[in-house]
Amino acid sequence: LEVLKTVPEYIPFCKKHGLTEALNGDANELFCYFINRLDDMVKATGKSSIIWEGFHGEGSGSQTISKEIPVIVWNATYNHPDSLISKGYKIINSTWIPWYMVGAMNFAPSPENALDWDVNEWGHWNADIPDFKIEPNNSTLGGQICFWEQNHYKVIPVLQDRLPILAERLWNNTFITTYTEFQDRLNYTTAQYQALFRPVCIMADDLLSEEDLRFSGSLNITLDNSQDGGLIKYVVSKDWNMPDFEQAESFQGSFSLNESSVVSAQLFDGDGNRIGSPVQEYFQKIE
Repeated sequence: LEVLKTVPEYIPFCKKHGLTEALNGDANELFCYFINRLDDMVKATGKSSIIWEGFHGEGSGSQTISKEIPVIVWNATYNHPDSLISKGYKIINSTWIPWYMVGAMNFAPSPENALDWDVNEWGHWNADIPDFKIEPNNSTLGGQICFWEQNHYKVIPVLQDRLPILAERLWNNTFITTYTEFQDRLNYTTAQYQALFRPVCIMADDLLSEEDLRFSGSLNITLDNSQDGGLIKYVVSKDWNMPDFEQAESFQGSFSLNESSVVSAQLFDGDGNRIGSPVQEYFQKIE
């Protein structure tokens, strides 16, 4: 917020809107004015706002943040959840660990560890900031996964095993199950999902890394159909643009990659109708 005070329009704007604390050096009042102004605009459309925790206390100076706006608590350093609750706010748990899954800071937990999480717990990626747990309350609306800055082909594989766990911990937080019991149920729904939406599995032998699908030399690719019958068509290309599968090659057996490539595949029934969604994988050759 400090950099706001270097903007030429800062002082004239604050004078115009009576932001005395901002004129005296507390840019948080201007930030809260911005939140309230946006909230008025959102409400004018018949919708409701949600905000992140970045404001301090209940606001600053002439600007108090409405208690009608739920607050997403992620870092828990700008506003502690206990403090927000005591002031009358509803909150949403957006803890770093285990639900923050962002690019190079990908803390995606193992499904087994994630099942141990509780909606009243916050864990931080920075070891200098202690983890904590608040008392069960009626002001915590739920929790969320933060997932961005990822290659799109990682989205479904990562979330497929974790969204069911988040639902397990939020929709009936008093129900405790073992991971083995949970996995039995998850395996069943995963099989149904694969059959309906991702009926083709792209498999590769001798990868250097399963995590990011790297290889050296030549790579052998097999396309597996999870359903009985049907015809798989595939395209090997250099980009993520979805190909025209009507003109694609039919899969008859394994094939090889000798350079970095995107493999796209789609299952068709005997009448030429598509079954489920197409699948894509990017295999990167390390020279």
